[in-house]
Amino acid sequence: MNWNLATDRRAGDFAATFIDEHVDEMAFLLEHRMSLLHRPMTRWPDVAPFDDRLLAQLNTWQAYGAVARLRSLEHVESAVHTDDFADGDTITAMAYALGSGLTAPNDAGPLLELIVVSPEAMLPAWEQGLRMATGHALDPALHEALERAPPSIMRMLISTLGWRRQVQGEVVLRGFATRPLHVQETAALALAKVGLSSAAPMLRKALSKHPGSVPLATALLVLGDMTTWGHVRALASEHQPPPGALRLLAMRGELGDQELLRRAPDSLEAVTAMGILGSPELV
Repeated sequence: MNWNLATDRRAGDFAATFIDEHVDEMAFLLEHRMSLLHRPMTRWPDVAPFDDRLLAQLNTWQAYGAVARLRSLEHVESAVHTDDFADGDTITAMAYALGSGLTAPNDAGPLLELIVVSPEAMLPAWEQGLRMATGHALDPALHEALERAPPSIMRMLISTLGWRRQVQGEVVLRGFATRPLHVQETAALALAKVGLSSAAPMLRKALSKHPGSVPLATALLVLGDMTTWGHVRALASEHQPPPGALRLLAMRGELGDQELLRRAPDSLEAVTAMGILGSPELV
């Protein structure tokens, strides 16, 4: 008598058990590699063995094909609609696996529908997983989702695209002026990461409306717009400089700017900026 595992009545449960185990392993490896990367003494090559193991787990998960994708989508859907996502590492792993499985644009629909209705508390897990995902169709899909995403989701999507260095300027800038400031700031930094200098006029206009925005000023400086430099000095000179202004001054400033730092209110940022500027007199 020939016995075939695939046709056994328990085959579905058998596959589900191993699919879940691969997701659990990916969750552990993604979390552990981030923990290693944030340790001061870790060199990035030290993480390579965990990346190898992560890829092996992903390849095995993908070997289950549509069964694995459907099971993970069902788990994510349940978490989205019941607010039951206490285990953020598992959501991160599923986002990584599902995003890596997007090899054709037509495959993205079910995943995008879940992303755009996700509760805000789930967004860090989505972003962490999608950052690492390897699917060829993922980046076009994330741009497509921008069209119908609420501001909080839009911000996560743009931040993810910026981290991946896959920003389509004409899509991200569509409706830029009408978006909330926090979305504009995220978009500005993402555009700066890919060096889209043509966005500078729109960012300058946004900065004129929100003069205290350090992220907008940072993006303009990254894009080489030195007309912003005087604005940064003015922000750093304020009685209570906005968060990040002193650090930005130090990163782009000159030794002559040490007087601004000396007059700044005492804070961890002020001391950090002094160290970045590197003036012996400030020691």
